[in-house]
Amino acid sequence: MEPERKSDPRLRPALALILWIVTILLYLPTAGYDFISFDDPLFVTDNPHVNQGLTWDGVIWAFTKAEIDYWRPLCWLSHMVDVEFYGLEPGGHHVTSLVIHAFSAVLLFFFFITALNNTPAAFLIAALFAWHPLHVESVAWIAERKDVLCGLFWHAALLVYARYARSEKPLWLFATLGFFFLGLMSKPMIVTLPCQLLLLDFWPFDRARGNPRKWGRLVAEKIPFFALAAACSAFTFQSQVSVGEMAASATPPFDLRLGNAIVAYGGYLQNTFWPAGLGLFYPFPSRIPTEQLAAAGMALFGVTYVAAINLKARPFLLTGWFWFLGTLVPVVGLLKVGGQASADRYTYMATTGLFWGIALLAFPAGLSTETRRLRTGLGVVLAVVLLWTCRLQIHHWRNNITLFTHTLSVTKDNWVMLNNLARSYLTVGDLESARRVYEEIVALKPHHFAHYFLGKIYATSGRSDLAEYNFTRALELEPTFHLAAFDLGELRLAKNDPSGAAMFFERTLRGDPDHEGAKARLEELGR
Repeated sequence: MEPERKSDPRLRPALALILWIVTILLYLPTAGYDFISFDDPLFVTDNPHVNQGLTWDGVIWAFTKAEIDYWRPLCWLSHMVDVEFYGLEPGGHHVTSLVIHAFSAVLLFFFFITALNNTPAAFLIAALFAWHPLHVESVAWIAERKDVLCGLFWHAALLVYARYARSEKPLWLFATLGFFFLGLMSKPMIVTLPCQLLLLDFWPFDRARGNPRKWGRLVAEKIPFFALAAACSAFTFQSQVSVGEMAASATPPFDLRLGNAIVAYGGYLQNTFWPAGLGLFYPFPSRIPTEQLAAAGMALFGVTYVAAINLKARPFLLTGWFWFLGTLVPVVGLLKVGGQASADRYTYMATTGLFWGIALLAFPAGLSTETRRLRTGLGVVLAVVLLWTCRLQIHHWRNNITLFTHTLSVTKDNWVMLNNLARSYLTVGDLESARRVYEEIVALKPHHFAHYFLGKIYATSGRSDLAEYNFTRALELEPTFHLAAFDLGELRLAKNDPSGAAMFFERTLRGDPDHEGAKARLEELGR
């Protein structure tokens, strides 16, 4: 690796400070944003272990339970500390996430300074990480605190490992293992780190130095990392099974998951270079169009081929590409996919491999002063464009309605977002907007809750005929749905039909034997 030429190391702290300040200012508007009703209540506002602040019982729960998704005690503790300081006002929670993200970008900058000794390339990589629109979801969504917290420890592990690779001092390796464990306690996606360390051993550290026999020692020193990763993966898998996330009935066929994984990889690659049409939730498709699958497959093969034929001249391309592919393996959906086909937050650490390919093509070692200045000017233009597009994406996260509306504008047949948008309109009392959205939902995918809320809206506006129709449809779709049965009973009472009302109140009790309203009504009717 060539040393950097004509670079003043004293500029590096100033550049790190600029990176940190600009990142803070970029995301500072989120301090005035709301909680999002999508997962934020589950993880923070309505979670009884978290919304009490930092308590001894909460700490024990965080370290001993994985009843929601998987084991991530440090993430839970960070939410509890936020509640302790800020209560349930969302601004402070947002500030914590943006500060962690800014520090993470600075750590990444210093890692690449240590690894590459190339200041312009290191700054460009860190700026792309800090300011890329794909990463907005991880920072602006309070429920995704796990992403930024895990990323912080991930970058800390990379930085101390760079020190180890240069010095071979065991203390730095132990420190790397420690940060790896902290990352695992934040989000298990960091399980790919041992493989990434081997990639770094190949490039840029070249620790084998052309001697294949050394690879045995390099792999052996990673055994504790692989052991931790295997244990965390097994525990995470078991946790997902225990909370019902791995149910066969909810898992698409493997061929569909494989096709979606290929298309998702292609989509992540495309969005890295052209981050347009980003949203909160991308519905999992019922089928993959052949042309879409072919295009994604050809793109992946093409990049792999270009990186492979440049292995000797530009080894950073292949290592960066494998970093990108490998980091996404735990979340690309081959093992299991929920309702989403892909998610922007999954790229939070994966795109670093692509970023260093971009940066080192733009700023290879040994550039002349004039060329470096020209490319730096182009880099400034890129940074301005990046900051502008990132700020636009951040703006969509102001509240539920702005976020869900935007997501619906960039996706199709998105029943999940329609449902969340309708509930948001109900929350703010905009019944007419909620009615329009629920009508769209039942046209797309008839659902008992959607019909039920339509019935409630129509009942509120005095349109009892449409209310009765929708409550009836809700019961047809879900025969044990006691809420709709009770409201039908109320409608029958209003129409002076006591026997019909009693029938629905009795049906309410079959669905919910403890329903006090139905019991009281039946008592009034002498039943």
